[in-house]
Amino acid sequence: MNSIDRKKLIAGTKRAVIKIGSALLTTEKGMNAPFFTALAAEVKKLSEKKVEVVIVTSGAIACGMRLLGHTQRPVRLVQKQAAAAMGQPLLMQFYADAFQKVDRHVAQVLLTRDDVADRERFLTGKHLLLELIAEGAVPVINENDSVAVEEIQLGDNDQLSALVCHLVEADLLVMLSTTDGFYEKDPSKHGNSKLIPVVENVDDKAFGAASGTEDPKGTGGMVTKLMAARQAATHGVPTWLVNGTDPSVLQKVFAGEEIGTLFLPKAEKISAKKYWIAYAPKPKGEIAVDDGAAAALARKGGSLLSTGITEVRGEFGRGDLVVIVDPSGKPVARGLTGYGAHDLKKIKGVKSAEIAKVLGHKFEDEVVHRDDLVLV
Repeated sequence: MNSIDRKKLIAGTKRAVIKIGSALLTTEKGMNAPFFTALAAEVKKLSEKKVEVVIVTSGAIACGMRLLGHTQRPVRLVQKQAAAAMGQPLLMQFYADAFQKVDRHVAQVLLTRDDVADRERFLTGKHLLLELIAEGAVPVINENDSVAVEEIQLGDNDQLSALVCHLVEADLLVMLSTTDGFYEKDPSKHGNSKLIPVVENVDDKAFGAASGTEDPKGTGGMVTKLMAARQAATHGVPTWLVNGTDPSVLQKVFAGEEIGTLFLPKAEKISAKKYWIAYAPKPKGEIAVDDGAAAALARKGGSLLSTGITEVRGEFGRGDLVVIVDPSGKPVARGLTGYGAHDLKKIKGVKSAEIAKVLGHKFEDEVVHRDDLVLV
């Protein structure tokens, strides 16, 4: 599909998440002040059209690199944390100053995986963001890189932006980058590569055309943007990848102009609970199953039963998130387990009718019920 009525697609947009890459926020000489000024003016115009905006920003580490005198992105975790700790206040000051000029206030929100992995904290964050929007503030969200370690990192702000779409119930995700959109091949290596205006499905072919970042200031790349677009699509949210160096790009987006690449949403979006299972938490363990169980999950939409389990890995309790893998180790699904690892090791391969006899108790027939399970 090369054309679509973009005006019609975004006509009902009331709330948008704008994700901004590091390369737009800084230059070789320092902070890119004109970008912040243009962004604030664009958001002000959108607010006058009754469109609410939430910003997901990169740039803390890139800003800190400047202050520390580094020209390359730090490799060691503690160096990244130090750069983020120094860069985050500077980054927010530029946002605050720019938006103050258009009579708008910004609100800093820093997140880690722990903030979204726990369902209660996830909902707390959701309510906070919705309250900020209701009060007329513009939330500016970033991963809390100054304290994040591998265990609690969300990974990158592209995928964070898709998760924020779910948190704030957004209608549209706009990704501002330094590229004009998604190309058939990496345009930096293939000068005749063609821009793809519309992507119906982010599949293996799309990922094959993507390339990683070579930007020393950032962590993302086209692959992470595709992952974010696919994630947003499952929740029914279209993603629009455009070149943020154009100071009027947001007005062009909301005018439905033929720019950038539009990633279409799924016709049927998954429930809020299943979206959280699919994308928010970090799994506590792994359950290996036989071919029959893997097929029942992948093709028949069934629940996971104890009889199909071959191995239990990790320490987890009842209600924790686990990954279910086939005999080759390939992930099949993610779900909330009805039994802890200690019990599962005793009942693996056992028929559901025999669970009570083996354990002395029984919670339910299913180890992971299909209502608590998402295919991957």
